[in-house]
Amino acid sequence: MSRTNPMIANLVGKDEFQKLLSDASYHYADDSGGEWGRGAQLVVEAAKLVIANKWRFWQIQEAHRETAPLVTFDQVMEQICNVAYRGT
Repeated sequence: MSRTNPMIANLVGKDEFQKLLSDASYHYADDSGGEWGRGAQLVVEAAKLVIANKWRFWQIQEAHRETAPLVTFDQVMEQICNVAYRGT
């Protein structure tokens, strides 16, 4: 992980969010059958965590930046929007 932003050092759920994105990156890196589906599900779980803890946009951005996953920030935000607006 990159340098930690002290403004989110104690952000509720940050460690779990970062682990989910790191694990999703592992699955996205594997081209074998089923791995990408598991990676996508982990991003959805990260999105639900963000919503449940009412993170602000900049907090999501900073937590993502610290992790530097293969999952792009846009992919994370798309899932947050999907979960928030559609429940999926």
